[in-house]
Amino acid sequence: MSVGFLSAEFVATFSVLHERALPFGKSFALFGAGFAIGKNIIKIVRGNARAGVAIADVIRDVIITFGLGYAIGAAGIGEKLFITADLSSLAILTAGNSPLGDAASIVINRIIGMIYFSGADTGLMTMFIASVPLFSFGLLLGIIFGFLF
Repeated sequence: MSVGFLSAEFVATFSVLHERALPFGKSFALFGAGFAIGKNIIKIVRGNARAGVAIADVIRDVIITFGLGYAIGAAGIGEKLFITADLSSLAILTAGNSPLGDAASIVINRIIGMIYFSGADTGLMTMFIASVPLFSFGLLLGIIFGFLF
């Protein structure tokens, strides 16, 4: 069986690659967005960039990091490097052994638990809550990078 000029085997293979690559693209884009925003905030504050240029830089960086993540996921490199693209695992983090880190972990885990057991649409909300640490880590590194360079 074929779909137009594409064989069914090709379509099935492409579908599997896409399902494997998309989470990596999203994860990398979240990190890239945080990094680009942090870096460009520092540029704007220092007067090295205007807001319009900074917005264009953020959009460009997000597109590049999504493409990079998608390619890594499709090639299967992520699994070989033990990189996880499962954003739900990122929500259960602690910030070391500090009381603040433990409290934040408890709050995040309780929120996720309430979403799971409320019968609400868990996909979008869990993805949002789970993406906050990844975006925040990128933002922090972007701010540090902006100060250093």
